[in-house]
Amino acid sequence: MRDIRKYEVFQLADQLVLEVYRVTARFPKSEVFGMTGQMRRATASIPMNLAEGAAAGLLTIFHLSLECRCSGS
Repeated sequence: MRDIRKYEVFQLADQLVLEVYRVTARFPKSEVFGMTGQMRRATASIPMNLAEGAAAGLLTIFHLSLECRCSGS
């Protein structure tokens, strides 16, 4: 298994998650299950998907997961 934490893309994704949580904390409470939740889930899935690709242990799967996430698919 690769140490995904050493990749800059993972570090940036992790920072994005923290920033989205900080920003959405100021959203109205009425948005907790709407926009707030959607934004948090979407950004949290980025580092999780990268880690999943790295944990697969196959270089091609890991690189494909990066390509797929970068192209917006």
